[in-house]
Amino acid sequence: MSVIERRLTLFHSYASTRTFFSFRSLESDLSRSKDDQAKHSAAYEKRKQEHNVSVSEYKRAIKSLDNEKSVLSAAVEARDSKLTKMEKLKKEIQSLKRQVEDSRNLKNQMVRTNPFYITLITIEIIWYNHELSFKLNCLPPRMTCRQRTLVYNILSWS
Repeated sequence: MSVIERRLTLFHSYASTRTFFSFRSLESDLSRSKDDQAKHSAAYEKRKQEHNVSVSEYKRAIKSLDNEKSVLSAAVEARDSKLTKMEKLKKEIQSLKRQVEDSRNLKNQMVRTNPFYITLITIEIIWYNHELSFKLNCLPPRMTCRQRTLVYNILSWS
């Protein structure tokens, strides 16, 4: 055999041995990769389940917080409406206080002026009775009592 043939045979035997060992090495690498992939898949599924659990907990927490927010919003609205009512009531109280004060002032004025008006009314009544008696005395004496009463009523109405 020639050197070239020998070299080719050696190369071929080396290449086939190398390929065999390479193939065995690739098979072990492949099985290790499959094992690693299975471990990573299991870890991923576990983390996915944990994430789903935490997402559902977050959703429950958000729903709970939304409920609390609506309750607090309703409480704030109720408080605001009470404050608005309180402002209206304060204005009404101030108005009523002014009216009471005005009434007291008028009462005090009436108390101070009442004796004066009573005196004036008394004087007017006395004067009116005096005029009426004067008019009645001017009536002719031949009138009956009934006629005098009739004239008295007519004069007192005018």
